[in-house]
Amino acid sequence: MEPATRGGEPAIPAAPRPVGSRAARRILVLLAWVLVTPACERPSALPGHGGWYGGRIVFTASRDGNEEIYVMDTDGSEPVNLTRHPATDWHPVWSPDGRKIAFISDRDTPEGDLFVMNADGSDPVNLTRGEVRPLAYIVWSPGGKEIAFTADTRPAPEIFLAKADGSGIRNLTRNRGADANPDWSPDGRRIVFQSDRDGDREIYVMNADGSRPTNLSRTPRAEDFSARWSPDGRRIAYFSSPAAEVHLYVVNVDGSGKTNLTPAPGRRWNLTWSPDGRWIAYESEDDDPAGIYIVRPDGSGRRHITAAGGQLTARLSDWSPDSRLIAFTRFVDGANAIFVVNIDGRRPNSVAHGPSGYASPAWRPRPR
Repeated sequence: MEPATRGGEPAIPAAPRPVGSRAARRILVLLAWVLVTPACERPSALPGHGGWYGGRIVFTASRDGNEEIYVMDTDGSEPVNLTRHPATDWHPVWSPDGRKIAFISDRDTPEGDLFVMNADGSDPVNLTRGEVRPLAYIVWSPGGKEIAFTADTRPAPEIFLAKADGSGIRNLTRNRGADANPDWSPDGRRIVFQSDRDGDREIYVMNADGSRPTNLSRTPRAEDFSARWSPDGRRIAYFSSPAAEVHLYVVNVDGSGKTNLTPAPGRRWNLTWSPDGRWIAYESEDDDPAGIYIVRPDGSGRRHITAAGGQLTARLSDWSPDSRLIAFTRFVDGANAIFVVNIDGRRPNSVAHGPSGYASPAWRPRPR
């Protein structure tokens, strides 16, 4: 979690009750927001980007004095504070149908718990109730009824499964190795994760009930981590780090066809598949120029889409549902701002910026 900047800026007003058309409501909200929001906190327009702009982006910010969870339109307008709680709330994750949001909050325990609330912020439910401390590796099952997450247990982290209705949690891994960073297969039957149970960190796949864990990567002279399933369920992307380098790999789900997509020396982080499965985005520290790149799963078409470096370090966050835009954060003037960029590499546009420490932007999935 990025450190939040404590501010004292005017609070974002709550969303008004519906009055007339959406256009009329939008005008009323924007007028109220302009009256109370400093100019430095207002979003920029997104000229010339094209792509999908329906729906909302969820994010965290400390505008109201503590870190809270907000949503806004994808051009940065109509921001609404969803949590409105004096505790710290962070790491929001949309459910697959976009109707709920999972997040972490320390409102009930100092260490934090995993919560689920409705997309409008109502009815928050504590799923872990102080039993384990969730870490920021949270992923919904494709059906939206369960959530896999990494828990800070002793002697090492474990992967737990929580029922999204709050009816219970259970440990899926149960071994002395460090198990972390789960991701569901698109059919909901399996989970990929990283573990050092065999001495070094490797990529494993297990059934969704925790049974039959299998070592997928089998690279004893490297550290493998951050595995993500392709949208079609046929491949898994992950990072492998021999010595001081970090390379992006893709492998078939049976372990065959392992391919290094970034053979040049360097360090890469934070991969995410485009929803249509045609691209993988990642951050690079050492490529020239550094920043966010996209590459096709066969290694072709590598493209730099936004620069980084110095005060402009870019942190990849999420794809738009139509796979044409990427939201990311960038450290500007002492705080994180949220930007959106088209994958053709046109100039990124800031949609939320100011001293409030914006973080974790994520597009709401298209309704099913």
